[in-house]
Amino acid sequence: MKLLSRIRMFVDVVKAVKKLEQPGMEQSYAMFPIRRLGYWGFTPEACIWVGELGREVAKIFYRLDEEIQHGLTFPPKKGEWPQRVRFWQEILRPDLEEKMYYAAMEKLFAWSIHCVKDRGEKVEESESGCVRMEIFA
Repeated sequence: MKLLSRIRMFVDVVKAVKKLEQPGMEQSYAMFPIRRLGYWGFTPEACIWVGELGREVAKIFYRLDEEIQHGLTFPPKKGEWPQRVRFWQEILRPDLEEKMYYAAMEKLFAWSIHCVKDRGEKVEESESGCVRMEIFA
């Protein structure tokens, strides 16, 4: 039933468009604003840093060069995790309050460990609970 009503609606739309194409008919255009969304929502970090923490990190993110922002939309490849984590450490430390900084880094470390394990890379845990990944060495 829904399929038939959708087909009828499609046919009606095609007929309306055909009427607009006839000679002597005025063409009308609709103007839609285009909004630039930026890159933050396309980064993997936007998925782990949410709420107030995410808003604060996004403010810092948008101060970065557009080229860097674009580069951060791609997940790190094998062996690039240390640079990604160090990058975030360096840019977040000066601008976030201490409690928020440590919360952000805790989430980033947990996320990076999960991703490394998911890729099948080696992760070692010591008796003290410290984690060592070959790529962080």
